[in-house]
Amino acid sequence: MVSANNLCLDVLDLIFSNLFAYDLCAVSLVSHSFFDAAIPHLYHTLFYRRGQAKRFKYIMSPFAIVLTHPEYSVHVRVIETDVRSVPAAKGKVHPCFVRELENALKMCNNLRSLTCTISRTSRNILTSVSQQENKKYLQEIRISADNFSSTEANSLLNFTSIKSLSLAWGSWSILNTLPDWSRKIRETLTRLTFFTCFSLNETILESILCQLSHLSALHVLRCPKISSSSVLRLTKYTPALHSLSLDIADSVPSTLMPSSLPFLRQLCLNICCTDDQYQRTLAFVLSYFRAMRPPLSDICIYGKTTLRYSSTVELLHDYRDCLQKFVCHSPLETPCIDAICGSCPNLEELAIPIPMQEFSTLAAGIRRLGVLKTLRDTRVNLELRLTRDKVTHLMGICRRLQCVISGDRIWTLYVDARGNQEIGLGDHRTDDSLWLAPTYCI
Repeated sequence: MVSANNLCLDVLDLIFSNLFAYDLCAVSLVSHSFFDAAIPHLYHTLFYRRGQAKRFKYIMSPFAIVLTHPEYSVHVRVIETDVRSVPAAKGKVHPCFVRELENALKMCNNLRSLTCTISRTSRNILTSVSQQENKKYLQEIRISADNFSSTEANSLLNFTSIKSLSLAWGSWSILNTLPDWSRKIRETLTRLTFFTCFSLNETILESILCQLSHLSALHVLRCPKISSSSVLRLTKYTPALHSLSLDIADSVPSTLMPSSLPFLRQLCLNICCTDDQYQRTLAFVLSYFRAMRPPLSDICIYGKTTLRYSSTVELLHDYRDCLQKFVCHSPLETPCIDAICGSCPNLEELAIPIPMQEFSTLAAGIRRLGVLKTLRDTRVNLELRLTRDKVTHLMGICRRLQCVISGDRIWTLYVDARGNQEIGLGDHRTDDSLWLAPTYCI
């Protein structure tokens, strides 16, 4: 019999790389060797969730643990804090939590990704991190950038090796800094996201993008001063785009010269206007891409406006042979399901609001998808949930289907020790990210 303590650390590291969260914590308690091998995986990402915030007085935060055990800081690569999951004291962010976060940041020399959507804390953290010489590996920053002063905004100029920048609620001061910063970062920056930046206008965006010819991902969402036609026009500066997100919210010009985007594969459209207006704008956007004919593999639709059958047919018509992933977070007309399944035979992942009242329509549709592997229910209010019987039926008629996700439930097809196929039910943590396109839609 092989002892667990005799297993090579490399073998344990390979095993633990496939475990997450509670499973990894439980396995780390088996023995000292298991604990040593699990530490790099346990502390690779320091995140803070709502459940932790509710028990802030009674349990240590991950940042406090790093301060108590400085030797763990070398393993930290990602830090994530969300404004909706921080402990509060008298209506403000708990000062003890902020102190723990800032001190832990100073110790994490190998940090690669930093996410902080806490307004006041973001300002202090960005200024503090910009002055630390041990952050040479930092490649990704996601912050809430409202109410930045000019001095605080200028701290962004000290980051010269960033590959990805995401700004939410960006103030005019930090937006005015970006043109100068983009000149310094033009060789390394590949991903740029603006989310609800009310001061961002076409002039500023053009002065930024004209410096970033190597940009591979551009997401401009819920920025009212930037129209979809402006975003499309400015893509002439970014011919290497692989992923693009924009709003469908405004009237459009009669003509617009198409840019050359031969590498575009992912497209996210955020519908935020009335039904009649979005139909016209969507038709223009689709005609624009039809002129370029990029081989899109992923399409995402987000919004509260119902997606019509005619719009769905027009959207998918040009990509039937290349589309592999279709995500829809807006209401769908029931005939749209048949249009999606009939137009895209190569779909590997399908995420739509599943109509429980018309379940037979869904079953008939996915029967035609021979390579579908993942089906996800994007409904927000799950009054009628998918049951095991319905999931079994779907997996029976769609032979390649391996995973069905609905709310906090995930059904997975696996083969047991006897070689029989079984369906296992597990917990699925829903993604409540503030960052619409980069982490949720695409």
